[in-house]
Order: sequence, then C-alpha cells, then structure tokens
Amino acid sequence: MTGPTITVDLRRIEQNARVLVEASNAKGIAVAGVGKSTCGSPKVARAMVRGGVAQIADSRLDNLARIRRDGITVPLMLIRAPSLNEIDDTIRYADISLNSELTTIVALGRAARTRGVVHDIVLMIDLGDLREGILPAEALDVVAEILPIEGIRLIGIGANLACVGGIQPTVDNLSNLVYLADEITKRFSIELPIVSGGNTFSLPLLETGTMPEGINHLRLGASIVLAESPTPPDCTNC
Repeated sequence: MTGPTITVDLRRIEQNARVLVEASNAKGIAVAGVGKSTCGSPKVARAMVRGGVAQIADSRLDNLARIRRDGITVPLMLIRAPSLNEIDDTIRYADISLNSELTTIVALGRAARTRGVVHDIVLMIDLGDLREGILPAEALDVVAEILPIEGIRLIGIGANLACVGGIQPTVDNLSNLVYLADEITKRFSIELPIVSGGNTFSLPLLETGTMPEGINHLRLGASIVLAESPTPPDCTNC
C-alpha cells in the first residue's frame, strides 16, 4: 500500500523563482531561495537555482547536507542560529549562517579555523518581532567584538519580521535596518554586501515600490514554492 504523495511541478518552481528574482534584481535585491518546506529537496533547490536565486537557504542542517552532497554550487545559507552542538556541521554544510549570539560566533570561528576556512555570518537585528536578533542599540558594540574573530567574516545584517510578534515589514522598520548598516560601514570602514530585509512578507514593499533603498537581500520560500504569501503568524515557508 502506497502512502500519501506530493507532486511538485519543478517548472513552476523555476518560473516562480525567475519572476521574483527578476523583480528583485531590478531593485538591486538578491534572493535566497528557501527550501525547508520541501525537506531540502535537491531537485527543488536546482529549480530555484535555474530561476536565478543567489543562495539556497534552509533552517535544517540535514537538508543543507543533502543539497551539498548533490553538488549544488551556489552558497548555502543556514537561516537560523546554530546550537553549540551543531557548530562543526554548520561549518561543514553552510557557507553562511544567521547569528545573534556572540558565544556561538566565537565557536564558529574556532571550528572554521580548525577546518582552514572562513565562515560568513549575517548578524540579525531585532526590529520588534522578538523572534531573534540583537537590539539595534547594541549592534555597534557587538560588531566591534565580532570583527577580530579569526575564521569569521561579517558579510551583513538582517532582520526577521511577521513570524512571532506579528510585526510586519514597513518602510520605517526596514529603513532602520538600512540606517544601522550605514552606521556599521562608516564606523568600521567595512563593506556589508548583505542587508537582508526579511522574507516573503516583505514582498508588498517591493511590489508597491516602497522598499527602502539599501535593502539588497530577501529570503523567499512560500512565494517561490506556493506563489503566495503565508498567513501571519505562520512562517513555515517564509
């Protein structure tokens, strides 16, 4: 007896990704394709890559491991902070991870040095949704502690909205993220190639032309896989 099955139209996944990537790229925004809703299916990941995504993102390391073993060459992004017992696997399977705990970042640097690599991180900022991130007022001090850590490269800051507290992305809160990125680059004379303005819930700002200039990255899952936005506060596929 066969169990339930799900049929995935890979052509639609590719088409959805291409439409979103083209619309985002036109505004200077790169897209990470989030494949966690398909358990890290390499076929789905490859469809997203054909559609033009800059990275493949997932919240589960075993999913990233599947994708890595399949030979997909775009950078892989862990879109949550790893626990301390996942540090080695994070370095092994993820090129980039989202972080907000200095202890974790120090451990990532130590593991990266052991493997002879440099691990890229995006520092998450809490803009009010309370899911993750440091407070904006703490950001400059935290960055000052991150930069000397060998084996770690700070490549950006980001935010997550509309997941826990129901705080929606707005011109105001994402403008605060851009302002903070500008302050970091000026204070420390560094580049931040990623200013990640959230997930599928941020697309209305893109559609209305009100996305703050300086947001240059989005992490999109539901809008690629389902061609629609999830209903807040369910962020399973964001």
